[in-house]
Amino acid sequence: VKGMAIPILLGGHSSGGGLVLNYSTGAFMSNNIPRKFKDNVVGYLMVAPQLGPQARVAHDDSAKRKDFAKVAIWPFIVNAITGTMGHNPAVKFQYPEEVLKDDTQMVIPFNTVYMANAISPTQPKDQLQQLLSERKDMVAMWMGEEDELFDVTKVVTSYFPECVKVPNATHLGILVEVHELLGPWVAKSIANTKK
Repeated sequence: VKGMAIPILLGGHSSGGGLVLNYSTGAFMSNNIPRKFKDNVVGYLMVAPQLGPQARVAHDDSAKRKDFAKVAIWPFIVNAITGTMGHNPAVKFQYPEEVLKDDTQMVIPFNTVYMANAISPTQPKDQLQQLLSERKDMVAMWMGEEDELFDVTKVVTSYFPECVKVPNATHLGILVEVHELLGPWVAKSIANTKK
């Protein structure tokens, strides 16, 4: 609505959390996005965020765990050199065949090089510190204690001590119950903007 300051919440789960971090620490420096939108953001929510390969927050025994995704490195390399492979599939998710067959419109079985780069923070520690230094009271993170992909203890220790550990929640399972935690946080964030 033209002329109105509408509160904006940026939030995402897994790679969506990585996208929030990338967007909040990089996109506002672009001339293409009006800086005034940054003033309307009242909260940054990250649920089990994928902080990128540089974060080093995978479980120590991750090599023994069932792969959630398979990464093809060569499209990233070729694209970095030639700029010609950005739209090629590079990360294939290991969804069961019945899920892919039953839900052809909802499930995207892969990320392209461009998408993988967009959702993977390249300097997660610096990016998170930048966001926290600018808007600490507006950032929240939740992770499942049983997350199969990321070690919540590493995230809390190295990145975000205020991260809320959700008991018994897995990487995807957290989505079933996190709304009970998000709702009050969102309501408080919006109420703070009206003061």
